[in-house]
Amino acid sequence: MLNFPGPEKILLLAVIALVVIGPTRLPQAARTAGKWIAELRKLTSRFQEEVSGALAEPKDALTAAVGDLRSEVGGWREELGGLSRAITTAPAAAAATMPSSVTPPSEVATWTNAATYGSLPSTSNSSTDSVSSGPALPGLPPLPPAPDDPSLN
Repeated sequence: MLNFPGPEKILLLAVIALVVIGPTRLPQAARTAGKWIAELRKLTSRFQEEVSGALAEPKDALTAAVGDLRSEVGGWREELGGLSRAITTAPAAAAATMPSSVTPPSEVATWTNAATYGSLPSTSNSSTDSVSSGPALPGLPPLPPAPDDPSLN
């Protein structure tokens, strides 16, 4: 805040004020100076409150946004944890419920490796390949019928 002078400087200022103002008007001048100092303190405290209030609003908004983001991320973590537990326990549960006469495939059947399982034709004599709607692979939907319009092939 303000750096006040030492006691010797204050005594020197009082002696100068006594000589300049005079002993009769010195008490009135001291009261007036005290009122000005009190008013100055009120103004500075109001200014500090306004500045701290103006700075606190964005800080509170930012703190609330960070709290919302943390709770959202925590929810995502819980969902991902549940999914990872479901993924790790699903193959074990499926193997436990599978009859002993069925052997599980070594790889998952997808459209890209469907030729391995024999549902897609390997070659065709025509210039455009068409996919037959043969038997569906386990776990995959059946293929749609080939369109009759040659421009769609």
